Amino acid sequence: MSTKKRKGLSAEEKRNVILGIYHDRKEPFNLKEIETIASKMGVVQQTVKDMNQSLVDDFLVFSDKIGSANFFWSFPSKAYQDQNVRKDNLVSARGQIQQNIDSAKEQIVQARADRSHPSRNQMMAELANLKKEEEHLDGQLEQLKVNDPEEIRRVEKLALINKAAADRWTDNIWQIKTYLTKKKGMAGKEADKLLHIDSSFDYVDYQPEEASEKWDKSLDQLEHIDSSFDYVEYQPVGSKRKVG
Repeated sequence: MSTKKRKGLSAEEKRNVILGIYHDRKEPFNLKEIETIASKMGVVQQTVKDMNQSLVDDFLVFSDKIGSANFFWSFPSKAYQDQNVRKDNLVSARGQIQQNIDSAKEQIVQARADRSHPSRNQMMAELANLKKEEEHLDGQLEQLKVNDPEEIRRVEKLALINKAAADRWTDNIWQIKTYLTKKKGMAGKEADKLLHIDSSFDYVDYQPEEASEKWDKSLDQLEHIDSSFDYVEYQPVGSKRKVG
């Protein structure tokens, strides 16, 4: 008489067995306990941990850490309520997605109608010309920034900040050179070579006032004016000056 090998449980059947243990006993278990009980009910012990975790991921089993151990539980009423809440959330999300789809379809229809407008080609050509004009004007504006007082002040402020930073590094390098020559007895030229500097190394010479004067001269040249430039005194014909 031939004997047929018993077929093992499927993944869903294993999940149902483990979930049934929680619902029937209505008490929390640690992982070792649930593995022992489930293995006696036909679930391979090595698979219990993964099946149990899949139930946790699906919100059918809940867990919490008490002390150094993790405990798991699931009550029929709680699972039912949670599943209903999850179902309601999914239905609501589906409704919102459907609204988004309907809105997108309407936008597609409107866009197709706009593209079939008889003046569309002309308007697109005008748009292209306007974009080119905008780029041209932006280029001119960028060139004129060199004479913009606000831009000049911004550049001068950045120059002062950069000068302060350069002076700090210059101080640091001088301090290092002094240390090498005074404390370590290194020759000055040898220290210069080590620090990659030469006799021209010094602080940055920058005066904001001189820079401002240069900008003022540039503006005068731009406007073609000189020191005689002033307001025009105008006296209307037939008017009389008041004599004090």
